[in-house]
Amino acid sequence: MSATDPTPPWMAEAACRGMPSGIFYTDEDGKRSSTVQAKAICGGCPVSKDCLTDAVTRREPHGIWGGMTPSQRERYTATRLAIHTSESVRRYGRQMAS
Repeated sequence: MSATDPTPPWMAEAACRGMPSGIFYTDEDGKRSSTVQAKAICGGCPVSKDCLTDAVTRREPHGIWGGMTPSQRERYTATRLAIHTSESVRRYGRQMAS
């Protein structure tokens, strides 16, 4: 990514590249066929982990990124934080400051 091109390099290899973005901006509950379709595309994507990491880092509030809806990304982030916190307590006997 550069100042003139805000597109992350991993996007060049994304399975969704060139597809209509409407497929990835669907209902929240994941029940509509377009959500299922988007998740299937992400499931076969070689850069889905990069995509998910990017969306979590940016706190992206909309769309399917890395195969997850916004609420799934929130739960994923909360779970990772809980694991990190419990590991800190196990290692150091206390919670580390952020």
